[in-house]
Amino acid sequence: SSSPCYSKPGGTSDVTGMGYHDHQFHNVDSMTTIHHWLWGRQSLDDYTVVIFDIVANEKYGFKRVPIFGLIDNTSGEAVFQNTDHAVCSIKEMYLEHETQKPHPKLLTYTYEHSGKKIDYTIRWKQEIEVRSSKNIFDVVDEETKKRFDQMNLDSSYIRYVAEAELVITEHDEIKRA
Repeated sequence: SSSPCYSKPGGTSDVTGMGYHDHQFHNVDSMTTIHHWLWGRQSLDDYTVVIFDIVANEKYGFKRVPIFGLIDNTSGEAVFQNTDHAVCSIKEMYLEHETQKPHPKLLTYTYEHSGKKIDYTIRWKQEIEVRSSKNIFDVVDEETKKRFDQMNLDSSYIRYVAEAELVITEHDEIKRA
């Protein structure tokens, strides 16, 4: 579908294609509540996958909050949504060079909801951006660094190119995407 898009102050342009809106939805300070997360989006022929796997920090018992959505690319409708329990299994880890932190290289998620089962496997291929505590916020002043140190925070942010496999099981019918 076509919709107006702001291209410069005071101007609009018509665009077509698939869009994605990313926004921060927290109502708490994520630096003091979230230990780590995995976020991803994948466009397949028939579907778009959105995954956000938040793991709270130690104060909140490392509680996992798995968010998963599967959107039909033809209709634009969500055909599967889950914010309940997910089984996550890390199959392979690697030590990231710059941050010296372990990260998953191969992991699987299994979601079940309303008679559908989703098996989603993510396989890390290549780092495309690494931000360590030294450069995560472009410029960190001494006061900010001191506050991070006091909270024992060693922030990092890593973006990957990954391959994924999606298997949908519904009423004994299996579809691979």
